[in-house]
Amino acid sequence: MFRKDSALIAIMVLALTFTSAFAGIDQIAIFNENVGWTTVAAAKEATDQIVASVKSAKSVKVLNKAGIADFIKSTHDDGTVDAVILFGYLPETVYTPGNSQKDDSLIEQFIVGGNIVLNAADYIFYVTLGGGENGADGLKTITNSAFDC
Repeated sequence: MFRKDSALIAIMVLALTFTSAFAGIDQIAIFNENVGWTTVAAAKEATDQIVASVKSAKSVKVLNKAGIADFIKSTHDDGTVDAVILFGYLPETVYTPGNSQKDDSLIEQFIVGGNIVLNAADYIFYVTLGGGENGADGLKTITNSAFDC
């Protein structure tokens, strides 16, 4: 398990370092309170490495569920490219579990606004409050697409 978590951390740090440098990311918000298919400890270790390594973004912050929602509300259409980093868990403060929020969720507004969501450790937008409540349709509903991971 440790080797797998270490690989996850290394991949996240590399991906974010290169992405932020080339995409010109303004602000980065990290949510690591809840996770899917990893451990909170591994997510926090990856977070520490991201915070220490990323120098090209204006700010890198670790936020709770309420903070992530506030971050998205304030940045989704500010004319810059911002990023949210998740560790396999989509906070219910940005998308109602169970795919009942077909359009205009905070996370959808963030993506449509030209921003980036990076997810490690599970199928993106699958796990939320109640476990795998969104399932494979989480990604499809949020992006209005037939995407499949």
